[in-house]
Amino acid sequence: MSILKQLHYDAIGIGQFDLRAGGEFTKVADAKKLTVLDASAQPKPSTIPYIVKTVNGVKVGIISFGAHDNTGADDFTERRSLYGAYKAARDKSDVLVVLDQSGTVDKEWIERNSTRFGAPDVVVGGITKMGLLEPEVVGRTYIVPTGYQGKQVGIVDIEVVPGEAPKLTCRKVLLGTDVAEDENVKRQVKAFTAEQERNVAVAPAVVTPQPTYTPQVVASHPQNNSKPVAKPYYPPTLCKTCHVQEYDNWAKTGHAKALKTLADAEQMTPECLSCHSEMYRTVKQTSALSKEPAGVDCQSCHQDALPHGLERSNTAVRTSVDRKLCQNCHTKDRSPDYNEKTYFPKMMHVKG
Repeated sequence: MSILKQLHYDAIGIGQFDLRAGGEFTKVADAKKLTVLDASAQPKPSTIPYIVKTVNGVKVGIISFGAHDNTGADDFTERRSLYGAYKAARDKSDVLVVLDQSGTVDKEWIERNSTRFGAPDVVVGGITKMGLLEPEVVGRTYIVPTGYQGKQVGIVDIEVVPGEAPKLTCRKVLLGTDVAEDENVKRQVKAFTAEQERNVAVAPAVVTPQPTYTPQVVASHPQNNSKPVAKPYYPPTLCKTCHVQEYDNWAKTGHAKALKTLADAEQMTPECLSCHSEMYRTVKQTSALSKEPAGVDCQSCHQDALPHGLERSNTAVRTSVDRKLCQNCHTKDRSPDYNEKTYFPKMMHVKG
């Protein structure tokens, strides 16, 4: 939040990860005097539905189609609130920008709603729009590509002529690696990362182990049972930020439903969780109430490749998955029908 404030952000929306932070997200944003947009029927504290800012005589509106928790208002009430705020922002703006973390505003949505509510001018999507190479133009609307890993910045040049639709030129600019890091920002990132690692290390258990049970794996990968090593947990939605196709492949497998299988069977015990949940195996927590796929995930197979940063895109070094890992859980007793030749191909990532 401090860094966003230094970058002079006018407004931010609420993404899925932000939602999981609960009240802390808006609390910290408010403390840093950042504007958070929430046009839902039950908005979070210290948020506003939209903003309209005048820039060189042009009224620029920003609204967020962000994540919401679906725990209060019904769908009709939510849509009425969101679309009412959208219509008000559209009417007051010469140029309207939608921050679309939820992936709502696509070609079909624009064609269905533009007559009644007016079309947006710029739609900034989330991770679902990283695959776009060029803006997708739908009528007057530009759905712009988004960057990843902080390597690019999106720029939209807007020319406004009275009586005409705004003329937009969109581009992504690759940030030069030869530009020195801002030392103040660098210190903040380092301090924040260290704090998160400490928090993971001391995270309390959500599922209490039975007194007579000693987990087979304690904060380590199943391949390294003899030498437990405390490591942070990397959720698959984090991997999805860059590896969208691989995430989508995984989400269709039985591994992605492994935790739900236990929850449905009311067998959320440590014995079962040690194989059905990588999160539990690593940090003794589960995400049983999450609507996201969960269970045997990216870290289960790719532990040796984590963590990795920007350097991964500039190296030919790759790590392979040891098929013997599967046998830690697919034992004769637990999985009598297991056959490596037929099971393993089901987990392979199919390239799009």
